[in-house]
Amino acid sequence: MHELLYSHSFAYFITLHTFFALIIAILAFVILKKHYLESKKSIFAFFFVFVLALPYVGEIFGLILIYYLYRINYIDDDIDIKVLYLDNFYVHFPVIKRRFGEGAFHDIIENEKIPAGLKLSALTMLAEHKDKVNIALIKRMLSSKNDELRLFSFSVIDKMEQSIHKQIHETTKRYESKQEPKAVAIEAKELAHLYWELIYFELADEVLSKFLLEEVEKYCRVALEVLTQDKECHLLLGRLYFERGDDDAAERSFNIATALDLGNNFKSASYIAPYLAEIHYRRRNFRHVKALITQANFFDLHPKLQPIQRVWAP
Repeated sequence: MHELLYSHSFAYFITLHTFFALIIAILAFVILKKHYLESKKSIFAFFFVFVLALPYVGEIFGLILIYYLYRINYIDDDIDIKVLYLDNFYVHFPVIKRRFGEGAFHDIIENEKIPAGLKLSALTMLAEHKDKVNIALIKRMLSSKNDELRLFSFSVIDKMEQSIHKQIHETTKRYESKQEPKAVAIEAKELAHLYWELIYFELADEVLSKFLLEEVEKYCRVALEVLTQDKECHLLLGRLYFERGDDDAAERSFNIATALDLGNNFKSASYIAPYLAEIHYRRRNFRHVKALITQANFFDLHPKLQPIQRVWAP
């Protein structure tokens, strides 16, 4: 009988003690949460365990501790240190930070550990500036395992290809409707450049590329029947022959374009010289390669051509 009574009394005591511990923990949380914003949950847990672990006296010490923590103020000691601020003695320039550095796009596209979100941002930036290198990087994502990256890349390439084909269709209609020879030549020149874009951006397979090259040559010839002094058509023909591997024909077209550009401060020279240098290199005519690179003062200004200039120039 005594054991049963003792058991009930002990259970009643534990329940009552736990209830008081809970009340004090809630009280501590309400009073101290504004003082310790970063430790609100910890306050509740600490006081509940603290009071529960100290029967009889835990409630008293808990209330005392709450009062102490509520009243305590942490005073920052003012240290008298004489500081000389030098900021006013310097000229400040705005700091410009880039999200992507040199070579970063290639690393982002190739690195499988790079998050898909960052790759998508890189692809978006590449898509805004369409050139051969950027399009090549975008096309690499066509084989990505990530559906979003793969679909985005396909969308960019498809949109670009559809845009060029649409321009070809509209220009062809204008070309066929023109009667005046010069107007026909201008449209033919535009068609030649549009067909060349499909080749340049590698938007066609090997079989289709042969057909496109034939179309470029055909429309260039039509344009040059009237626009005989058009250096852009001769330049395009040079690139076409260079693509085919016909170095002699390419060199003739490049030389004509250069001669026609003499009155324009050789603006095309920096574009043509690398082609001529490679033609001489294919012929194993290294003396001409060296002379061409030495005479041209723009090789050292181009980031891709500068290493070649360092190797070949004396």
